[in-house]
This record gives sequence, structure tokens and C-alpha cells, in this order.
Amino acid sequence: MYYIVLDLEWNQPVSRDTHAYQKYGNRLTSEIIQFGAVKLDQNKRIIDSFESMVQPQCYKKLHPHVKRLTSITQQAIDNAPRFPQVAEAFRQWCGKDGTYVFLTWGYDDMPALESNLAFHHLDTSWINRWYNLQVIFNQQEGTDSNQKALSAVIEYYQLEQDDQFHDALNDARYTGLIAGKLDLEQGFAQYKELVNPLIVGIRGFDPPLEQIRKQGIPNKKLIYTLPAVSTFLCPECKMTLHTGIRWVHQSGDKYLFLAQCPEHGKFLLRLRIMKGTGETFMIYRTAERSTPEMETEYHIREQRELERAELLKAKRAAKEEQQKDTIQTEQSSDDPSDPEQP
Repeated sequence: MYYIVLDLEWNQPVSRDTHAYQKYGNRLTSEIIQFGAVKLDQNKRIIDSFESMVQPQCYKKLHPHVKRLTSITQQAIDNAPRFPQVAEAFRQWCGKDGTYVFLTWGYDDMPALESNLAFHHLDTSWINRWYNLQVIFNQQEGTDSNQKALSAVIEYYQLEQDDQFHDALNDARYTGLIAGKLDLEQGFAQYKELVNPLIVGIRGFDPPLEQIRKQGIPNKKLIYTLPAVSTFLCPECKMTLHTGIRWVHQSGDKYLFLAQCPEHGKFLLRLRIMKGTGETFMIYRTAERSTPEMETEYHIREQRELERAELLKAKRAAKEEQQKDTIQTEQSSDDPSDPEQP
């Protein structure tokens, strides 16, 4: 078994008002411009590496922030091979499917790779097993669960910092050195217990059973009335399972819903609301098969939301009662028949 340590750099639209974002923004928001990877053997020694720039096809102008962060130049990506060519070369370099697992530093790289592959109508099945080393590091070193910068962990282990960070190959190599300090087998065995099952990555990356994207929504309130948001059909039998979905808040503009088909079981729906072009909004909804762990975490969040709703309801009732008492007191003080009035 090999370990493929992967790091990616990607470009983004210079502005949401650009023609490129209006054309591609509902399908691709981050376009990969550099692959970097190292291959580790069973002893966690680096035995090979892969690196390639990628010529972007959607967001061709390098975003100033990306340029500052990575030191990648416009000329470098303009002269690079296109994504399908690089992705296939990388797949071939990884080796036979089933002989490797992916390791990343964070949750973003594998979903970015999956979305870029899907955009180009390429196979995604070969990237379905991966682990976020941040989670394993936090558990084995006894630190908090917050995200750690790669540079901070390199310093923590007192490893050499000879190369620039935010270069895909350099960051992959640094992550590989960190992997060498961890008990990976133990980390993999405990992974499900360490990661909140509602976070993408708990079982490796499994492509969603369903993906729905909508853009150009004029206001946020309208979002919840859209059939793409409020209605769910079973991905297997196409039976309408739910209408008027009441979403459970996850974080930020992310929401969850647990659906059930009498014949095909339960599905976890994820909804993300994003700012679109101009004053509009866009949504991205997915559905995947749920697991008992997902269901447990979902019901915990659902119960917390119900408790918050009851608390807000009680506070509003108390406020209304207070306002009512205040009005009655004022009316009583203005009554001329009141014997206490002069």
C-alpha cells in the first residue's frame, strides 16, 4: 500500500461580476492550476514525486491574491498543459486503483479535485479514499481540534523549512514529512471516531448521489420556496419523499436535512447558499446515503435547533407580556377616575 500525499493550488475568478464567473460560477468556483504530490512507501519514506502546472480554461487571469500567495506567474499557467492531460498523467502516476490512499492537509483539496474532474466529465471513482492528516495530528499530539497551518506543524516537529510554502509540490513534501511522524494505521483505524460524520471526508470522498446547482436567485427568502431546495425525490425510485423541507442549520450558510425513502433508506441532504453575481444568490445541493453516525449527529443538531427555537419563542412571549403590562400600567395612570390621581 502506498500513500499519495496531495496538495493543489487553484485559481478563482477575479470578480463575481466577470463574464467567466457568470458563465462557469454555478459549476466551478475553484480551478486547479498546480498539482503537487509525493508517494510514500509502507515505511512512510518519500520514493517519488509528481508536479505540474495546469492551464486554466475558465478563470484564465491569475487572481492577484493567488499570485502573491503562491508566486505562480501568468506565463507559467498560460504555457502549461490543460487539466484533462494533467489529471490523467497524475492518475497514471498514482498507480493501480486500490494500491494507495490519499493524504491531505485539510479538507479542501480532494473536493476541489473531484469538482474539477466532474466539470471536465472525467472519472472520479479513483479518488474515493482519503484522510485529512490534520485530524490525526490533533488527536495523536493532544492538541485542540482547530485547523493548524502547515508551517506551524513543520516548526512543531522542528523539520527543515528549505522550500517556499504554498507551492503544491513543496507543501506535499512537507505534509509527507509530517506523515512520517504520525502513526497512520492507528489514525486510520480511529478516523471515524475523530471526525464529525457530517463533515465531508469521514469515509473518504464518495461522490454525491445527486448534485443540484441553481444561480441567479434574486433574494435569499425565495431560495427556500424553490423546488430544487424544498422538494426531494429518492435518487433510486424517483418517488417524492419530502416537500416544504425544514432545513437544519449546520454552520454559516450551510444546512442539512435527513430524508427517508420507505424502500431505499435514508439520505443526507446538504444545502449551501452562496453569493452570486451582482445582488443574486446561488445554491448547491447534494444528496448522499446516510450512515448511523451521520444520523446521530444530525439529530443532535436538530434537537439543539429545536431547543433554540423554543428558547426564542419563550423570550418573545415574555417580551410581549412585558409590553402588555407596560401598556396596561400606562393606561391605568392616565385614567381620570383613578382615586390616586390628583
